[in-house]
Amino acid sequence: LSQILRLSAHTKRETRVADQIRALGTVLDSFGNAKTLMNPNASRHGRYLELHFTDKGRINSAKVLTYGLDKFRLNKLSHEERTYHVFYQLLAGTTPQERDALMVEDASDYALLASSGCYRLPSGPFSDDSIAMEDLRAAMRTLGFKQKHMTSIFSLLVAILLLGNLQFADPDAKDVAAYIANPQVLDHAARLLGVSAEDLSQVLTAKTSYVRKELYTVLLNAEQAAGQRDHCVRDLYAILFAFVVETANHRLAPNPKDPPAPTQIILLDQPGFQTRGPSGTTSVALTGAPPLISAYGQNGFEEFCVNFNDELLHSYFIRNSFENIGFNGQIASDGITLPNISTMDNSACVELLRGAQLSERSQRKPGGLLGVVNKACSSYKSGKGNERRDEDLLQELGSKFGVHTSYVASPSVGGAQDRFLFGINHYAGSASYDIQGFVEKDSDLLDSAYVTLLRGSTDAFVSKL
Repeated sequence: LSQILRLSAHTKRETRVADQIRALGTVLDSFGNAKTLMNPNASRHGRYLELHFTDKGRINSAKVLTYGLDKFRLNKLSHEERTYHVFYQLLAGTTPQERDALMVEDASDYALLASSGCYRLPSGPFSDDSIAMEDLRAAMRTLGFKQKHMTSIFSLLVAILLLGNLQFADPDAKDVAAYIANPQVLDHAARLLGVSAEDLSQVLTAKTSYVRKELYTVLLNAEQAAGQRDHCVRDLYAILFAFVVETANHRLAPNPKDPPAPTQIILLDQPGFQTRGPSGTTSVALTGAPPLISAYGQNGFEEFCVNFNDELLHSYFIRNSFENIGFNGQIASDGITLPNISTMDNSACVELLRGAQLSERSQRKPGGLLGVVNKACSSYKSGKGNERRDEDLLQELGSKFGVHTSYVASPSVGGAQDRFLFGINHYAGSASYDIQGFVEKDSDLLDSAYVTLLRGSTDAFVSKL
């Protein structure tokens, strides 16, 4: 990318656009990348970057589409992993004035960051978080972020860390919601969010939902309140990430009235195939066929989404590279015979996942395994689901796809979790998934009371976010 930008920028304007594209990479790496067991700078989101050039090959504009942000990294971390870089960079690179205003503490004082016991990147040229914070500030200024917006972003990041520190306890009386055991942390988080501590506590310990067109408020116990808090934290960061991307695109994207760019280069970056080993594993190992990665814990909904994306991308790449379609079809139509290359056919897995091949027009409603999950989510959103919604989904998947060549009905990894597992034979190897949490995570319902609370914030940045 750096070489392309260097060769395509000659005038002052072109150089400025090239600098902004480089700055975009720095910002997205900070907000969307994290250290995993296998990679100190792993993409935890998908990134589709368009570079637009003039008819003379000069860089003119760019825009980026992001998708698939791993929001659950805001709540749980495996051993020796980190959440998004920006949190560590902020704590390491705050100015004395920011540290006093935000009352920033050490990374080990925040539950989210301390959950993995890993605070620093492996030693190397890009391992210093304080230097990375300086680079992030410079990149955000290059992309047109105002100082007041940068201050608000950093304040919101600290608020997210503080929400993760909240501790919930059950009262002695029955039919009473859980309460927050460390109110001083609640007060600090509420101040940064521009809301009252009482209102924030109410949103975190009670849940409102529509059931058969009627609004219900449910009082939550300590465990449920912690889950409500985790959901709020995930969505708050996702909204912040979307704002960062939108602001960058506002500076980089071409004018909608301009004609399409005569030349484009597309850069696609998304997490690669991955799978986790059985729960309790004590080492990192490669299992199955590379490049599947075995890490701590069991695969869940997050790994399923990543592998679904990669399965479809692999199919698209194979078909367009080695079959007589697209550009290859044009070559063949000119009478040029292309060599017959044998490739791994993953069409059966694609058909299992989406109910149709990439060459076929997708149905209006999702088909295949995705359609069954979508149906379960629709029932859950309408209030028809029960506590056994995930087990019912697993049973439905087994009855519909149990005989499919790419579906593994009862994978065995050893342990009590086997009864919650199903497997898929991906092109890169077989992976088993824990069905628990699939329906709730895919539904991704945000409590309307939380939205109302933040819209009423006295902080203009938070209320407009």
